[in-house]
Amino acid sequence: MTVRLIDPRTGAFMDIKVGFSWSLLLFASCLGIPLWLRRLTPWAGLTCGMLLMNWFILSQGGRAPSNTQAYALMSIQVSLAILNGVMAVRGNELTAKGLLERGWVFAHPASPEATVARHRWRIADIALTQEGEIEREIRSAVSQQFRG
Repeated sequence: MTVRLIDPRTGAFMDIKVGFSWSLLLFASCLGIPLWLRRLTPWAGLTCGMLLMNWFILSQGGRAPSNTQAYALMSIQVSLAILNGVMAVRGNELTAKGLLERGWVFAHPASPEATVARHRWRIADIALTQEGEIEREIRSAVSQQFRG
């Protein structure tokens, strides 16, 4: 199930899935690129930091890693796997909450999808606006873009 969020200032929209994110599970450890694209910068920075530590340990010397280095590498890899799992489960929620904090709104706040999303993401206290008001704001923002 997806829910559409709209930025009333620009008319931009984004469809966000409610629930598990396969893209974050599979690709979040690729330099944190999906996290950067979703503007989850603290998590992307953490991922890049862990990858940098991993690279630094591997680049020490031309021989096989010592036991201490092997344990450090293993703990970093396990931590990255756990982080990927957490991001897969909570990444869509964090993305939606970040957008809502920046002024985005639900495209159809009274829809069943938006109701389920608010319940699962625990954001039921967000003020709802009328759908017509949102559409009016979007039309005015888009018309201003074409005029200017």
